Amino acid sequence: MKRVGFILTTFSYFYFMANCTIGCGGSPAQPVSPPPKINPPMIPITISLQPISQSEPPGATATFQVAAVSADEPLTYQWQKNGVNIDGATEATYTTHPVPTATGTNTFAGKYQVLITNSTGTITSQSVSLTLGPRSPKAGDIRYLLFSQVDLPGFVQVGLQFLSYNGESAIDFGGDIISENPDNALGSPLEISGQILENCSPTTCAWGSVIYPLPQSLTGFNMMYKAGNYPYLQSDLATDAQPNIVFSSLDIDAANSVFGPGDHNVYGLAWVQTEQPLSGSLEYKLETVPTAQIQATVAADGAESRIVTATSFDPNGNAVLISYGWTGDTTTIYEAKTALVSGDQICSTATNLAQEGYFISAFGGNVTSGFLIVGMRVQGDTLPRATTQPNNGPPYITPVLFYYPFGRINMCWFFEG
Repeated sequence: MKRVGFILTTFSYFYFMANCTIGCGGSPAQPVSPPPKINPPMIPITISLQPISQSEPPGATATFQVAAVSADEPLTYQWQKNGVNIDGATEATYTTHPVPTATGTNTFAGKYQVLITNSTGTITSQSVSLTLGPRSPKAGDIRYLLFSQVDLPGFVQVGLQFLSYNGESAIDFGGDIISENPDNALGSPLEISGQILENCSPTTCAWGSVIYPLPQSLTGFNMMYKAGNYPYLQSDLATDAQPNIVFSSLDIDAANSVFGPGDHNVYGLAWVQTEQPLSGSLEYKLETVPTAQIQATVAADGAESRIVTATSFDPNGNAVLISYGWTGDTTTIYEAKTALVSGDQICSTATNLAQEGYFISAFGGNVTSGFLIVGMRVQGDTLPRATTQPNNGPPYITPVLFYYPFGRINMCWFFEG
């Protein structure tokens, strides 16, 4: 039998189906439904850097910043104040007009947030506040008042951590470099006692510290605590220095023979590392100067937009100063005021500096050379800073000084915001 083939075009298919109701027999034909519409998959937007609350003095501007990523671009932005769109605020960064000089006319105070949109949806950042007061660091500037970078509830200390030594947070030293690195946490400076007998036993040196785990939804900050041999301090610092870290505390217990010749020649070091997007790199510098040159050196650093973040004294009594510039802000001038004091003057001196608008950017020393307190402030900023520990909610103030002397006399655990 000869086989006959044919091809149905779209037109002939429907013509054939329609005419089968007449001449083909069988049941009447049913309408053919078009294929179901397939919606494109939702492409989520992820906020990798949230804006943070800010405090600004009269005449200053506030800059809010967000970083977001999505495979579905472009992203569009709309900043809001108290839930109302701000005209023209359509970038990832928003800078306000200058903050008014009087609280009663401070129309810029309020809650700010940003809506981020792509073709499949919109996500809203956390809501943050702008207030009139002492200046807070910009987002990503981890050189001072570190805890102001956290703007979520649930940021509380968990007590003394790491390796245990007489119930204290400790870094054991046995000839090798020892370190601890708590991820997703911030921490206090090293405990400074100022005496080798307090920091070290014949086999171990220890520095206390307090750890604050980040709120569950916030990541991207890590703390590092490390001890090593003092003769390698400069090379260790150069190795560890990276564009996303700041050395926040240093203590040198060098060339001591309290427990026998050559027993202790060590240092303790703390730093913070950020994995969050930065608008600039951090630039490290190490300086060693006689005590008579401390004030001039720190002032020169501040004039170059640098902040001194850690200090101690070497075996010769010279001040070791670690400072950082930040390419995210190379124009701000910082005024400096330093004080070399005895242990019983530490807390009162730090309080007086805070009352003059200085933030304590570095602290270190010992009973022989004295204790160095470094205060810095943006040029012209004189509003007093808070020095009492707040409730467990933002805005948080930062532990900037941890003095824990032998016998616990004149102990000073100093917070500032």
